[in-house]
Amino acid sequence: MAEENMQRRTQGKTAIQKRRQDAARLYLRGCTQLQIAEALKCDQATISRDLSMLRQEWRASAGADTAELRSRQAAVLDECEREAWVSWSSEHAPRYLEVIVKIADRRARLLGLNVEIDPASNRVPAILIDWDALCGAKSATVKNSVFDDPIEARIMAVESQAPNPNHNGESS
Repeated sequence: MAEENMQRRTQGKTAIQKRRQDAARLYLRGCTQLQIAEALKCDQATISRDLSMLRQEWRASAGADTAELRSRQAAVLDECEREAWVSWSSEHAPRYLEVIVKIADRRARLLGLNVEIDPASNRVPAILIDWDALCGAKSATVKNSVFDDPIEARIMAVESQAPNPNHNGESS
């Protein structure tokens, strides 16, 4: 008896899943709830509940997929940035700093941290880091500045404030 009940419940769940799959397919093709109900030979209220459940599942899935995609993209950017810093430290070529700035910009966009450019002046705030202080014993300071060309400003800021590879961290 218990086995028969379990079998019926399993068959019922399978039938509901099949109906929901069919309802989703028809819904995504633009059919109304009434048209879906007629096609699947069930009540419109049943289709309404099915579609409500499907929309909840889709929202949850989209949120999880987006979070996973963001995490994966952030990891790719992290690896690219590590490689660019390694290349810069061995060659000291400004092109690697440009790559690092572009990676930082992409990461900011990915995380929703974009800096708004004032359309009237085409200016963007930038943060300059005192690398000597970060690498040495004195305390680090952050200076705010404003540049006319947003992209060039970021590149110049990174180039001019990048750590000196010959600097041993001692104060001069």
